[in-house]
Amino acid sequence: MANSKLKRNKKFPHGPVRTCIICRAKLAKKDLIRFSLPVASDDKEVKGRGAYVCTEHDFGQIERYKKTLAKALKCDVEALHNHLMGESRS
Repeated sequence: MANSKLKRNKKFPHGPVRTCIICRAKLAKKDLIRFSLPVASDDKEVKGRGAYVCTEHDFGQIERYKKTLAKALKCDVEALHNHLMGESRS
């Protein structure tokens, strides 16, 4: 009888695997930087929709891909830009 479960690809490490939104590389969650829009919470962990980027990308590359990041976070590009730059809307 055939196994109905999908076989896990052996090249990935154990644990959570996430995809970089810039280069689409699949890496362990611990090897990526998580971007998320802040949500008020008492926990130390930031909750809400998140997107992951490889540590090899510098801020300039992330800035160039802000439309992709905004789409992944399902937010406005201008709001994301203000959040990344640490500015508050007046």
